[in-house]
Amino acid sequence: MDERTLWLGTWSRGLAALDIPTGNVTPLAQGQIPETVVNSRFVWDILNAKDGSTWVASELNGLIRLTEGGANVEHYQAVGSSPSSISHDFIWRIIERKNGDILLGTHGGLDEFISPEKGFKHWLISREPKAALSKRITALFESHDESIWGGTQDQGVFWLSAEGEL
Repeated sequence: MDERTLWLGTWSRGLAALDIPTGNVTPLAQGQIPETVVNSRFVWDILNAKDGSTWVASELNGLIRLTEGGANVEHYQAVGSSPSSISHDFIWRIIERKNGDILLGTHGGLDEFISPEKGFKHWLISREPKAALSKRITALFESHDESIWGGTQDQGVFWLSAEGEL
């Protein structure tokens, strides 16, 4: 994880590393990176955060956070009875807000990472007809006014104000 490497997420072979100077692409295998990441065969999104950590969104293997150049791995998965776990192990998108907050678009809704100790906050999507949205959040974007625009898999677009109002 350095400036010479571009991480690539694939749809059946997990993570791969592109060596920018040479153009060589190397699929990551066991021993090169922790097993939790290698086992994430379907990678939907990768975020290099301002704090130097790398976040990996996987299909059905949850969320992986690599810190200290990959030496430290945090693996987050949905735990049915825990309100502080991620809402679903299928993560579509990861964005870092201007204030540094990490938001996730998951198969179970919109989640915000609080801390390794406190886990995640869940933004509940209204069930009212005017805001009838799918829990499957597939796209996220923070606009200039710090509001969040999101797209769902099957029910259109939503807008979340900077104050958290739908």
